[in-house]
Amino acid sequence: MSDLGAANGKRRVVMPLALWLAALAVIFLTLPFGLYRLLEAADADKRELLLDGVRDRGRLAMEVLRPVLSETADRGLIEAPAVIKTVAADDNVLRLFFRPAHNSASAGFYYVAAAPARSSDELERERQSLQGLGVFAHLSAACGDGRAVVGRRRLVETEEEVVTAVTPLLTADGCWALLTALSTAAYQNSSIGRPYWETPEIRFGAIAYVGSLVVAAMIVWLIWRGLRQLMERARTIRLAGGGSGGFADDIGPREFVEVGRELDRLVSALDRSAQLIREVAVENAHAFKRPVAIIRQSIEPVRRRADDARLARAVEVIDQALDRLESLITAAWRVDDLVASLIHPRREVIDVSARLREIAAAYGKMSAGSGANFSADIAPDISSRAAAELIDGIVENLLDNALSFTPAGGAIFLRLRRDAARIEIVVSDTGCGVPEISLPKIFDRYYTKRTGTSDREEIGHLGLGLWLVRRNAEALGGSVAARNRPTGGLEVSVKFPIIDGNG
Repeated sequence: MSDLGAANGKRRVVMPLALWLAALAVIFLTLPFGLYRLLEAADADKRELLLDGVRDRGRLAMEVLRPVLSETADRGLIEAPAVIKTVAADDNVLRLFFRPAHNSASAGFYYVAAAPARSSDELERERQSLQGLGVFAHLSAACGDGRAVVGRRRLVETEEEVVTAVTPLLTADGCWALLTALSTAAYQNSSIGRPYWETPEIRFGAIAYVGSLVVAAMIVWLIWRGLRQLMERARTIRLAGGGSGGFADDIGPREFVEVGRELDRLVSALDRSAQLIREVAVENAHAFKRPVAIIRQSIEPVRRRADDARLARAVEVIDQALDRLESLITAAWRVDDLVASLIHPRREVIDVSARLREIAAAYGKMSAGSGANFSADIAPDISSRAAAELIDGIVENLLDNALSFTPAGGAIFLRLRRDAARIEIVVSDTGCGVPEISLPKIFDRYYTKRTGTSDREEIGHLGLGLWLVRRNAEALGGSVAARNRPTGGLEVSVKFPIIDGNG
């Protein structure tokens, strides 16, 4: 998790998108199970009500038949076909069976009557079919217990399952069993006689849930892909510059195209701002240096006629002030140019080792002229994707700073190393070093503290060199640190990450 500063100064914790998606996935996967349990419990109550209704309908029909069936078996066999027609309804089929008292086998049932009515041949064929389907076993169980049996079966006249109720009536002559088959949707779609998950509403809900899960996964994938594309485009534009394409090029979905266009406008505005800063810096430098040049020309006649010591000293002070003013103008232009470069530096794969060898060769000649000994230890084949001017600025300003503090006969050392992830540039010298209390300040802008130098020698040192080193190091994603060497002098180390050709 990352911490971002809020507007009121407090810090708030921001959860990454992956964590939010993981929480959403957990909810998405666990919620159906909880809902299923609740719906299953509600269906259990509904099923009990339906079972009571099925039993009551079978019991009601048997009560109508009871007067005919209770007296004698002969009367029941004769009159039952006519009476059963009076209790049949459009949504059910009634079948009446009789098993004599002396026969306890499940196959001993006679098919007496049906509503709607059947012919004798149809009754016999249906009896054999029902026996083959195991219906007689349920009839025998109901007669044995003397209680109604409710279940779900596939009967002969339809390929669909129906809810059936077997209502027994025990008499002295035997057992009458009324089979009531209910085919209404309320009974067919219920969970009577089957698991709740096999009901149509649960199957439809499962299909809808899987469909919504697929849609949600697709939406998450599109968002993830769009964010990844934006990230890759941002890396490419940051490393290769604006000529490598824009955010809105070949990106989807459509909403991300609009975001990409706004980001492209932002990058264009930054590029225009950098160019404007450079143009204004050049114009300001020319505008400020013009009056300085006029002043210099104006004091030349005074300088040639300055026989008075006080007048000569005044001219010298003016001359030094103009030198410092020119240095400030040049420094301001360098700072503005650096700021413009940091807005959107163009990066490319450069051979850091080769670049430092070239700089080392030039500074070796410079140090020889000043009487300092210069040496370099540059590891070979170190490359990274970076802005060349940023690395050049780091090395040149560090060496300039070391040269300015190293006396004749002293030594300056440049070293380049790398590990698995970072490049390190170290410049050390045998100069006077820096007071420990001042070490944290030497990278501040305009901070300079030199001892034993004349006013004219001080003019060219404005406290910008090490500040530029720090800004360049930070622009490369790195850091800078300084320490006094135990044997005297200062050591400055710059570290920044290695970025391969793919960014």
